[in-house]
Amino acid sequence: RRYAVHDYVLISNHNCTEPTACANLVNRYGFPEGGGGATTSEERRGPYFYLLAQVVSVHYGEDAQYYTVRREDNMEEQRADAQWMELITNLAGIDAARAAARKRETDSHGVDGRSLHRASRVDGSVPPWLRPCTDGLSNATRHVRE
Repeated sequence: RRYAVHDYVLISNHNCTEPTACANLVNRYGFPEGGGGATTSEERRGPYFYLLAQVVSVHYGEDAQYYTVRREDNMEEQRADAQWMELITNLAGIDAARAAARKRETDSHGVDGRSLHRASRVDGSVPPWLRPCTDGLSNATRHVRE
């Protein structure tokens, strides 16, 4: 599968194991656990291990094509390989995935009333509860250094 600049994609974060750290993950249709605007039972079905991103550039390496994507949860750019990406074209799914990705930044409490922690500390370090998510995503993609 080839992707174009400005395509919305879901990038895999399948190694995430901490529920509060992975609250912004969605299924392959872009919907978070609990529905979030899904209209069919298929759209409400897991697993939930994707994060919304947008393709910002396409690169042609020696061995394979790869992409730079901008994550919707923290707006960081990183490298992504096609094998860890899924195209998403359903506007309702894109909107739901965007809302889920940004939920950590805007909400202080989850849908069930549990407090959600911030994704990073003032000193920029990653808290231990978030490490499974960041490690899992690092395995799937590598940050682009400019």
